[in-house]
Amino acid sequence: MHRTIAGAIGVLAVAAVSIWGQGTASRVVGTVTDPAGSVVPAAQVTLTNEETGIAFHTTTTGSGTYDFEAIQVGTYRVDITASGFRKFTSPGNHVIVSEPTR
Repeated sequence: MHRTIAGAIGVLAVAAVSIWGQGTASRVVGTVTDPAGSVVPAAQVTLTNEETGIAFHTTTTGSGTYDFEAIQVGTYRVDITASGFRKFTSPGNHVIVSEPTR
């Protein structure tokens, strides 16, 4: 049986997705946790621009964090997979310069 990666973007849980402005680009960071609140290291995180289909990939650190830098404004889908967990998908995340999103 697979466990679920904690997540809620309107209830922004997987990815406490935060955005910081840097010129015309932003930075997307987050922490992947399980339902008990424990961090999930080595999870695969994909950030996909929903308009262009351009995808960025990273792996969470030992503390469950991930970081995408120099991300252009737009609407993004976050997909997270990890061994022993069901896939988590969060569409419709808006990246806006100088306007933090949590």
